[in-house]
Amino acid sequence: MKMKKKKILIVEDEKIVAIDIRNTLLQFGYDVTQIVSNEKDAINSVSEQKPDLILMDILLEGEKTGIDAARKIKDNFDIPLIFLTAHINDETLDKAKEVEPYGYLMKPFEERELHAIMEMTFHKIKTEKALRKSEEKHRTLIETMEEGLIIVDEKENFTFANPAACKIFGYQEKKLISMNIRDFVTQEEFQKILDNTVLRKKGISSKYELNIFTKQDEKRVITVAATPLIVDGKFTGTFGIISDITEKQKTEKTLRELKQAVETMTIGVTVTEIDGKIIFTNRADAKMHGYEPEELLGKDVRVFAPVRIRKPMSLSQVKKWKGLIRESSNIRKDGSTFPVRLMSDIVKDGKGDPVAIITTCEDITERKQAEEALRESEERFRSTFFHAAAGMILIHPDGTIRQVNESFCFMTGYKENELLNRNINSLIHHDDVRKNKKKIKTMLTGKLNYFHIEERLIHKKGDIIWVNVSISSVNDDFGKSLYLIAQILDISEMRKVEEEIKELNRQLEARVNKELNKRIEQQQLLIQKSKLESLGKLAAGIAHEINQPLAGISMAMDNILFKLSMDKCSKDYLEKKVNSVFNDIDRIRHIIEHVRTFSRDQKSVLLEKIDINETIKNALSMVQTQYKNHNIKVILEFKDDLEFAIGNKFKLEQVILNLLNNAKDAVEDREEAGNEINFKKQITIKTYSNPHNICIEIEDNGTGIPKENLDNIFDPFFTTKDPEKGTGLGLSIIYGIIQEMKGEISVSSEKNKFTKFIIKLPNLTKRKNNDN
Repeated sequence: MKMKKKKILIVEDEKIVAIDIRNTLLQFGYDVTQIVSNEKDAINSVSEQKPDLILMDILLEGEKTGIDAARKIKDNFDIPLIFLTAHINDETLDKAKEVEPYGYLMKPFEERELHAIMEMTFHKIKTEKALRKSEEKHRTLIETMEEGLIIVDEKENFTFANPAACKIFGYQEKKLISMNIRDFVTQEEFQKILDNTVLRKKGISSKYELNIFTKQDEKRVITVAATPLIVDGKFTGTFGIISDITEKQKTEKTLRELKQAVETMTIGVTVTEIDGKIIFTNRADAKMHGYEPEELLGKDVRVFAPVRIRKPMSLSQVKKWKGLIRESSNIRKDGSTFPVRLMSDIVKDGKGDPVAIITTCEDITERKQAEEALRESEERFRSTFFHAAAGMILIHPDGTIRQVNESFCFMTGYKENELLNRNINSLIHHDDVRKNKKKIKTMLTGKLNYFHIEERLIHKKGDIIWVNVSISSVNDDFGKSLYLIAQILDISEMRKVEEEIKELNRQLEARVNKELNKRIEQQQLLIQKSKLESLGKLAAGIAHEINQPLAGISMAMDNILFKLSMDKCSKDYLEKKVNSVFNDIDRIRHIIEHVRTFSRDQKSVLLEKIDINETIKNALSMVQTQYKNHNIKVILEFKDDLEFAIGNKFKLEQVILNLLNNAKDAVEDREEAGNEINFKKQITIKTYSNPHNICIEIEDNGTGIPKENLDNIFDPFFTTKDPEKGTGLGLSIIYGIIQEMKGEISVSSEKNKFTKFIIKLPNLTKRKNNDN
């Protein structure tokens, strides 16, 4: 069967708020009977529509308040209501309590808060109705239990029965007095009657329970208070007061079970007499107030109330009760107070007179703390929102602006009322709307909780405002977006500064590139200078290398002239000597060409396949005669079939010549020291390879390099030589050249023993395999 929708009446003087509440209620499956804005319309609507619940704003149109309307509705219709209010003081709160609302909801509130308090209210109504029904049932049971009166003669025949007794046995009185008690009991039960009759014949009264079967063959349990009837000293029968305790026994069982349940409840339950004396309290109630249950029995229930709020209660006031629900403060045994929610009701006897009061007590400290924390949180949010330096907006999922702060109004040039209910996209630059919509659409699907975006807003005057926007979604318990919060920072000045910085960076980059090119040119000049310095040092050796073939040419020409003068110059002899002259000329041309190529200014590094062994030999060709004249032994340990390296052969020659010059200076310095008689100057050049590199080792047995200087020798202008011997740029340039060729150079040395430089250049074979 389809569940009937709950009918809700909305009493609210703010039309937009009322419509928003109505839409929310419809969304949650409630039926809104009407929206009214004043006391008169509210009472008329209640009379006509009979809603299940009323949402009542405290401040209404006209002179009457929502509290006035609620008081009349309570007196005439007893329909539950919840107060809505944006602010409430203690005086208003006290007046509102008098009409016993089911709750309060502070505006503005979230949809889930409204839904939660309404569901809790309907649950409370249902629970209270069920409780009243149960109490009425037990009350009716107690009120309808009447005692029966019977008289039987000495043979146990009925001679009298009142209506209650007739009802117990199920017969009319006329029929019943023609019957015997034996007709309603088993033989065993009848024997019990006879045993008690023996006592009565002796003048002794007795009381016992008896199982009987009624006219409908229904088994009932009755109590019998039997008194002998003595006439003229003779036993003539029995007068009995009977009570059907069948239901009582069932009730007692139920009450025992109920008491057990009450004892295990976490909510306090107290039963008092009308004068306030405690006759029962469960353990939860006693513990809540710091007592043991036994301590409270017989005490005045006002022991739980602080002195300032203790009020006497008259019987006439109690009779008017229809149940009392209120929030108050109770006091513990140690004097401390705590907030409670109390629900009281009266227990009446069969005549309708109150005989006891049942009160449930719930410690609502945590709830109050939560409410206070929520209030403070809402206040902090409200304060943060409205006083934030950044622009703040509350946006409905459909894009409608629901709230803005002053900063956003100042930023855009609009007034608050010009922005409310306006679509946020109308403020965004048309080129940015699409990406903004896309982000929000993704957020509303639940795939995104927040996002940041830079976009342009349009000022009221038409100016463009660059902003940084951070948007987050506030969702309900089901993950549905309730509203969006946007924080907006004006970054127009920042963007302007960024553009200025970019322009400065462009200018700086241009200047840096210009300076870098100058440095590169200077570096090339230094390299060229180093070459020329090397050539200067090699000049004597090169001159000797040229002088040797020149001497050969001169001697050949002298021999030819001599032979011609002797007329003994044969054709074969002349051809042999001319060939010798041409060979020496080729040798001179080769040396000059090599020196010319070596000294050429190469501004760019062309990396190519180079033969390391051949390159070393070319470098040696310019110094080997000079080394020989200086008694320097050069030992070559070349690997056969050495793979090709990647590099620049002319610059590598420059590196080799620089290192050989340094080695020559080192061995000659050690010789000049004169500390070793049999010292022999020696330079060893070794080549080898590994899977990654082609390696060159140049080792001399000269003075060595002090350990403390090893980390600095490749630094520009670092030198331990005299100023006339060097500037400290040689090894720095060598290091730069090797780096340009994607290689490495390292050094090891020991004073007065050796210095070894190791150069590693990329192995062309390995490089090709990697490229493949």
